[in-house]
Amino acid sequence: MINTKRHNRFVIAAVLLVGLVSVGFLAGKALEGILSSVQSQVRSNRSKLQGMSNHFQRESYANALETYAALINIFPKSTVLREWRGRIYFGMGKFDKAIADFNEAIKLNPKSANLYWGRALVFHRLKNYSRAIEDWGQAIRLEPRNAVLYENRASTYYWCDKYTDAVADYGKAIKLNPKSLDAYCNRALAFGMLENYNKAIEDWGNAIRLEPRKAILYQDRARAYEDCKQYANAVNDYKRASELDVVNPRYFNLIGDCYQQMGDWDEARTAYLRVMDFPAKTVGDRLQRGYAQHSLGDFERSISEYSEALILQKDAPTPCYWRGRAELAAAKYEQAVKDFLKVLELSPGDAISADALYGRAVSYLCMGESSKGLADLKEYRDLANEESEGKAFSFILDSLAYARLRNEAQERECLSEARKRVKENGRAFRIISYVTGKKSAADLIESAADNREMTDARAYIGLRLALVGDKTEAIGQLVWVRDHGDRTSSEYALALAELNRLQARARAKEMSSK
Repeated sequence: MINTKRHNRFVIAAVLLVGLVSVGFLAGKALEGILSSVQSQVRSNRSKLQGMSNHFQRESYANALETYAALINIFPKSTVLREWRGRIYFGMGKFDKAIADFNEAIKLNPKSANLYWGRALVFHRLKNYSRAIEDWGQAIRLEPRNAVLYENRASTYYWCDKYTDAVADYGKAIKLNPKSLDAYCNRALAFGMLENYNKAIEDWGNAIRLEPRKAILYQDRARAYEDCKQYANAVNDYKRASELDVVNPRYFNLIGDCYQQMGDWDEARTAYLRVMDFPAKTVGDRLQRGYAQHSLGDFERSISEYSEALILQKDAPTPCYWRGRAELAAAKYEQAVKDFLKVLELSPGDAISADALYGRAVSYLCMGESSKGLADLKEYRDLANEESEGKAFSFILDSLAYARLRNEAQERECLSEARKRVKENGRAFRIISYVTGKKSAADLIESAADNREMTDARAYIGLRLALVGDKTEAIGQLVWVRDHGDRTSSEYALALAELNRLQARARAKEMSSK
């Protein structure tokens, strides 16, 4: 599904931190704070304060800073002036100067929670999470009944992967303010990262009770249901979201994906076709239509939709990436390689670049160019998230490439490395158990809990059987993937490429025997 699901996990967690430093907040609150703090002392400087207000309205940071400097010269012990100049520096991205102002203000008034609050924001933006957490702690000690401070420290914990600490702080915030929608949403995300999906679902339910007409909340609870494979419940929530957000075709792709995972292809097809009923006015519309056609197996129409998206937004990496995925599924490997290369040129070092490297590696493996595939998989691992399951799958693909190159030592080493990186009973774990002989093909198929896992199982069984020469059984497994598998997955593309090779060899052998 075209949605940066894992990336979205960070979006809500960052809402408070971003919102606190918006230009509008700086504009109104800065002047308000300064007026209330020094009004009695600055009647003769009213023109400077009025000038500052005008600068804020025009978002003229440079002129506003000039006015701040003049006022600080007049009132050198005003912590409010230094605090708000620090916030302006933060808004400009001049983090060292922001910290310097907050440091000076804290020296003047070490009992102001607002000052620690402001400096914590700067440290968070600099990814100095330990210092940010320290400052949030100081602010909390000064204002222990301030729910927002607990929420903000929790968000910093979340960003540095301390999900248990984040859950605890969100819980304190909720106790102080049980009507905080953000706290419930963010705690749900943290529970999700801890794979405590039942608690996540409970918190999304709490959020929905507070805002029952917000479509995104039903969408996020549906994702939690998907994470624990409760696809029927996920479908119900996506349907409710579609009723609240009637102009968005994305929900029907998500509904189709859920039905596909349940093996109900009739309902899946109906949902994907609903996407095509929506007008195609934007890049997003074209992306959703392309994904629907991709899932339905109409790769040519999918490629066409992604191409239309690129006409609307030239050189956009997302439609370029998904067109590459559709070309990969359509066995148009050279075109896929070109599109993935374009993504790498457009967004070097981004998360989508890691995905493009993985896609290009799969393209090369489908083309039989194992060495190029290995090079891309290595580069992919340098960019991918350390805990990503994709890293484990990349080592599985390495082992496949080395097996094709008849390099048994490297194949074993890759599988050994993959075992170190997998969660027990996860998707990659089961595949590695099969490949290393710890699980039979029948057990692997039996353990598949949804269509995605069944696609994985039958694809890798077919690929391994082809390597050891059991071509008849291999073809049977690969045909299942072609006819019933998840067409948006890399395993589908690998299985189809191997099936085409085996069938081509069988035809050639048959022709030569005549």
